[in-house]
Amino acid sequence: MNNILIMLLVIPLVMGLVSMLLRGREKTKLCKVLTLISCILTFAFSVMTFFAGDLTLHIWQITENIPFDLALDDLSRIFVLLFNFIWLIVCIYSFEYLEEDKKQERFFGYYLLSLFTLNGIAMSSNIMTFYVFFESMTLVAFPLIIHNETDEAREGAFKYLFYSVAGAFIALGGIFLLVLKDVPMEFKAGGVGAFGSDTMTLVATMLILVGFGTKAGLFPMHAWLPIAHPVAPAPASAVMSGIITKTGVLAIIRIIFYYVGVDNLKGTWVQYSFMVLTLITVFMGSMLAYKEKIFKKRLAYSTVSQVSYVLFGLSLMNPLGFTGAILHVLFHSLIKNTLFMSAGAVIHKTEKTEVKDLKGMGYAMPVTMWCFTIAGIALVGIPPLNAFLSKWFLMQGALSSGMSDTLRYGGPAVLLVSALLTAGYLVTISLRAFFVPEEEYRLPKNEAGFEMKFSQIVLTVLIVALGVYCTPLVNYINNIATTIMGGM
Repeated sequence: MNNILIMLLVIPLVMGLVSMLLRGREKTKLCKVLTLISCILTFAFSVMTFFAGDLTLHIWQITENIPFDLALDDLSRIFVLLFNFIWLIVCIYSFEYLEEDKKQERFFGYYLLSLFTLNGIAMSSNIMTFYVFFESMTLVAFPLIIHNETDEAREGAFKYLFYSVAGAFIALGGIFLLVLKDVPMEFKAGGVGAFGSDTMTLVATMLILVGFGTKAGLFPMHAWLPIAHPVAPAPASAVMSGIITKTGVLAIIRIIFYYVGVDNLKGTWVQYSFMVLTLITVFMGSMLAYKEKIFKKRLAYSTVSQVSYVLFGLSLMNPLGFTGAILHVLFHSLIKNTLFMSAGAVIHKTEKTEVKDLKGMGYAMPVTMWCFTIAGIALVGIPPLNAFLSKWFLMQGALSSGMSDTLRYGGPAVLLVSALLTAGYLVTISLRAFFVPEEEYRLPKNEAGFEMKFSQIVLTVLIVALGVYCTPLVNYINNIATTIMGGM
């Protein structure tokens, strides 16, 4: 069964390298076929992980005390399935979006290499393996942002690179401090059990949370996100917002719940500082999105806010908050990929990039704008769509946290204000698109093609379906929470 782990890495790595070697328009079709086959195969293997037991695979002994190993546990299964499913859906979307692009082969090559690093991140069994894949992902995702090679694309890509590398080095400093305590590097449910709540451990943990939080858009290291996302091609924007930001989330989960341990952090200044940063980010991101006039940039600021919903749930360090956080990882990924693909379809077909220019777009692109509308309503947290459920668990986790009233009630209050702002910056777009009395705004039909519509519709159906029925998924995540935190 270890072959599953190997194939999840080998397929996108080899196919990605092959795709980049293909040159010329006559080889574009072959490149697309290879990319699609790769994404289908890795998705199939990600499904197979749920039928395999816990697996480990030793790859390389870096030094006597630093192994380069992979492992499969219940948490990694969720992320592996999410990464590979979204990669397949966005791959299909990108075929139409990049149809006239002369650099498709390069894009698809780095697209598959990014999937290779994502699978490595999800399956890393120790903190150093995780860090190697994490840094590698930063490098191979860089060409996806700079792809258009405009001045704006270069600025956004280099800002992404600067913040990502800076954040990773901050995290590495914290890792070095923890390693000085001579503890095992392996991730273990509940923590390795060798840490206390001493000053070195707490300072190191805070450095790691802020450093890895950079990739998740956590304040004050969030500034790269609204710059990089709007300048990247829509498929890159979608996976950057919906997936790559979640690698920062996964890093924080591994540190809190699988390395240092909740018992050593709960009730300390690290927990409260981290929680305050998440709430600042939630409110700030929502407010900036509400004020933003550029379509894709508004969605990017929304990501800053919504990913910190997840981080807020993790900062509660209780089972309800954890369940809400993991659910929101999944649901936000579905929603935000839909939103960015819808925005990309509008821009691709009409070249309209500002919110004020979207009047009547519901008549011109009805399928695209209905998918956008359903995803937007879901992100607000309206039942029975999926994000209502994740936000419900986050609220319950906060109210049952046993913290001071300021945080116990202040956290849910910030989330509610953010939900109102989310309605303000997303639902108003849909109202502008559909409810336009002036005949001049009833634009002629200009709908996206099959691949773009198919990808949006698949994710939109899942947004509705997982809101209506999500019991098996909730139970699965609850089991993980029980394993790492017991009955606290």
